Amino acid sequence: SSGINAEYGQRHHVCVDKGTYDAISLSSSSATDRIAYKNQIHSRVNPEGGYFLLASVNWTVEELTNFYSDLFTVHQVLPCKQFTFGGVTGRDVSIVAFKPTVRQLAGS
Repeated sequence: SSGINAEYGQRHHVCVDKGTYDAISLSSSSATDRIAYKNQIHSRVNPEGGYFLLASVNWTVEELTNFYSDLFTVHQVLPCKQFTFGGVTGRDVSIVAFKPTVRQLAGS
């Protein structure tokens, strides 16, 4: 099983992740699995007007942006409840709306 409904072979206007990436991040093969997941999501989001909406309780906006930056650009960071502890401001959840970048094939 490839995970992201690859059997349908279609692209979607919106893909929503509200915990899958966080769960994958906890696996023993996290580094490899996270890259595979990112590639699968990129192949499923319509490059013309599609969005990938990612909500995470384990990763900061900056960490998500850095990890996905090779295949996605940030469209918007959604406002969420913030808190301050020890002089540092954080969020309960990080929610980022990404737009997929268009991959250029070699020689094109």
